Parts: sequence; C-alpha cells; structure tokens
Amino acid sequence: MADPRTDPRIAARNRLAFALQGILFFTGFAFFDTSTVLPLFIGTFSDRLALVGAAVALRQVSTLLVQLLFGPAVVRVRHVPRYLAGLLFGSYSAPLLVAAVLLAGVPGQGAIPVLFAALAIQWICDGFLVVGYYDLLGRTLEPRDRGRVLGLQQFVGGAGAVAGALLVKGILDRTAMPAEIRFAVVFLLGGGILFLGALSFGLARDVPHRRPQPEVHPLRHLREIPSVLRGNRPFALALLCQSLLTVAMAGAPYVLLMARDRLGLPDATVTLLLNIQVLGGVAGGVLMAVVAPRHGSRGAIRLFCLLVLAATLAGLSASAGGLPPLPALSVMALATGVGLASWTGFMAYFVDVAPPGRIPLHMACNSLVTLPLSVAALAGGFLVQLAGYTVLLALCAAFALPAAVLSFRLPRPEAVP
Repeated sequence: MADPRTDPRIAARNRLAFALQGILFFTGFAFFDTSTVLPLFIGTFSDRLALVGAAVALRQVSTLLVQLLFGPAVVRVRHVPRYLAGLLFGSYSAPLLVAAVLLAGVPGQGAIPVLFAALAIQWICDGFLVVGYYDLLGRTLEPRDRGRVLGLQQFVGGAGAVAGALLVKGILDRTAMPAEIRFAVVFLLGGGILFLGALSFGLARDVPHRRPQPEVHPLRHLREIPSVLRGNRPFALALLCQSLLTVAMAGAPYVLLMARDRLGLPDATVTLLLNIQVLGGVAGGVLMAVVAPRHGSRGAIRLFCLLVLAATLAGLSASAGGLPPLPALSVMALATGVGLASWTGFMAYFVDVAPPGRIPLHMACNSLVTLPLSVAALAGGFLVQLAGYTVLLALCAAFALPAAVLSFRLPRPEAVP
C-alpha cells in the first residue's frame, strides 16, 4: 500500500479541505462566539448574568464529556471524511437555528432557550468531531504540511475573524433596527460562512488504513491520576497553573457587559471593545507561533499568564474607578482575547513533558482534572449578581497572580528526564 502522505492527489485535496474549513471556521465564529457576541445577545434580552457563564460552561462540559466518553471509539469509524462532514453540518446549524427563530418573530427572551439547545447540539457534535478530525489530519498529511495548514487556519482565519467582527459592529450599531433582527442577521451571516466551511470539507479523502481497537476508556484513568501527578512534577505544576488560570479567566465573558451595564459606555464603544477582543484572539495565535519556536512552550505559558493578570488588574481598576474606563477596558479586552488562546501553550507543554507512549494518559488526566473547573464562568455570573463586577475581578486577579508566579517555576521541557 502506498504511503498516503506521498500521494500528491490526496495530499493536495486534504490540504485544501482542511485549510478552507479552518479559515471559514475562525471567520464564521466571529459572529457566534461565546466570549463576545453571545454575552451581548444574552445580556440584551435577560438580566440573569449567570446565563452568560452557563453558555461558556455548556461549551466546555459537553465537549469534554463527549471526548472522554466516546473519543476512543471514534478511531474505528469506517468512512471518516463523511462522518466528519456530517458532524460539521450538525455543529454549524446552531447559529442558523437561532436566526430562524428570531426571524420568525420570537422575542429575544424567548429565543434564549433555543440558543442553549443549539449550543448543546453544536458542542456535542464538536466533541465527536475533534478526535477524528486530527486523526485524519495526522494520517494523510506530512508534519510539514500539517504545520502549514494549521498556520493558514490561524492567520487567514484570524484576519477573517477581525473582518467579521467589524461587520458585526456595523450591524449591531444600527440601533434603528430591532435588536432581534440585528442579532438574527449576525447569526445568519455566521451560519452561512460556517456552512461553506462544512461544504468545503467534502473535498477531503481518506485512504485504506487499519482501524485500531479502542484504547482503554479514559474514565478508567481516574485511578492513575495520583501516580501521574506524583511521577511527573512538571506536568503536575503545569496542570495546577492551568487550573488557576482557568478560574482567573472566569471574568472573560463579562468584559463587554461590564462596559455597557456597569460603566455605562455607549453601544458603539461596546462593539469597539468586541473588535479589540477578537483582535486579541488573533494576536494570541500569532504570539504562540512566534514565542514557542524561540522560547518554547514554557515561554508561551509565562506570557499568557502575565497577560491574563494584566487583563484582570485593568478590569478591576476600571470597575473600581481607578483608571478611565475606555483605556482600561481596551487593555482588558485585548489581553483577555490573547489569554483565551493560552490552552495552546499548555497543550504543547504537556506533550513536551509527557513520556513517550503516555501522552494519551496525560491528556486524559488533564481533561478529567479541568472538567470540574468548566463551571467557573457560571459561578462568575452568580457572583456578579450577588456582589458585583469588582468582586468578581478581584477574585480573578487573586487566581491570576499565583498562576503567573507558578509559570516561572515550570522547568524547561528539555530538562525533564
């Protein structure tokens, strides 16, 4: 059997399929992001801020649970490209479903339950998708081609996301239109772009390959977590650092709502901050691509932790009246956008320090430990309602500081035996 990675036809088709799908994914989700657009949507039609955190928690919990429960069996799927394309269409139907409900005349408050049902469908599909997606990518493309494709997804898709955020700002700033119609147009555009991405993935092809037996079920790794943490101190330190940073990021979904509701900034300024946060997300991918090759995954983690600390302190100062709101929130939005990409640095470090052959075990331990922290953003919403934004941001800063300190105690991966 010919090595599929040397087959120019398969390589060319899959490079194009993965690149187009990834670019359109990053562009389309600028219209339906749980850290920017959706908090504004929920905050416009409901005063229950915990719903914003619930949307973030639903995204993380549903995806992680599906990966843990069913991920090992995905590698046995017979027709992988067809399977992935179906999941992409299912996932990308979420914004179109919400848009259809709003255009049908349902009030915004009544559309919120539909939004949560759509998000559940989206992220459950994503949980089934991830394992097969990267399995196909790794099986059919050479490492150099994989790096180029993922780079194209990040950079070109990031540029598309910035352009999409500018378009979102233009639509949401048209206050003469009913809010339901404005958000429906935003979701309709995002869903259309995502659907094009799902269609483009129809170009992908697979090759005959041996389908392995499922690995040991990740939930059975629970009893191995203590031995992994005791036996791999760098991994344990990085996992603690990531856990602290996850809690510190609990205020991320509330940046725009604080600007509008707590500080009284006009809608045009709030949508400007939305653009800045999206730009920060793009900058996070660029920083990872620039910093990691020069300073390693440890250097990237340090930078991410420092930026999250800066974000929480800037937001805390703005909320408490210590700094002018717009400059402080601009710093917070930009640094928060960058910090949302911090998972890439931690994943790279985990792979660097895990012994050969035990990377799946370390990834499973990471998922199992961080899964309970998915409710941090939800708890943040309740805390805002009970005590206000200032208390939430003070708590976030209290977790960001030890995370930043701990990041400087991580050993170099090359020094790990």
